[in-house]
Amino acid sequence: MAKNFILSISEDYPESYWLKIKMLSGEESGVFKEGVAVSKDIKVCFEASKRVSFSKLLSYDFFYSDGPNLISPRLYELMKAEGISGVQFVDADLLIGEVAYTGYKVLNVIDKSPAFNLKESISEPLLSYMPDGPRCFSKIVLDDE
Repeated sequence: MAKNFILSISEDYPESYWLKIKMLSGEESGVFKEGVAVSKDIKVCFEASKRVSFSKLLSYDFFYSDGPNLISPRLYELMKAEGISGVQFVDADLLIGEVAYTGYKVLNVIDKSPAFNLKESISEPLLSYMPDGPRCFSKIVLDDE
């Protein structure tokens, strides 16, 4: 049976720590939202606001940005050791002030599977005029597989 993991941002992750993506090789950052592998030639960096505490920011392993999510070298090594599949790790630099930190990775999800057991979950259409559109769940049952 496949292992499933849920990554979530820390509740104490300050909004001021959201990173700004810079696509150095010219692509749009939306390429990471398509669910497909991207070229290994993509050059990406993320910038932190100059107002952040460097040591505090570097203590996190999972970062939000105005583009894709970024993970630390520590989290990357853990995921690699677990043999995580369904994601592509794209090299990225983290810029804090004038200092560039290497070893960071864009977490590009390229495979997904349903997490909800829709037969046992209880939901209704979020918009009445779109019965097959987005749903509002009042009970969520996770799929065992």
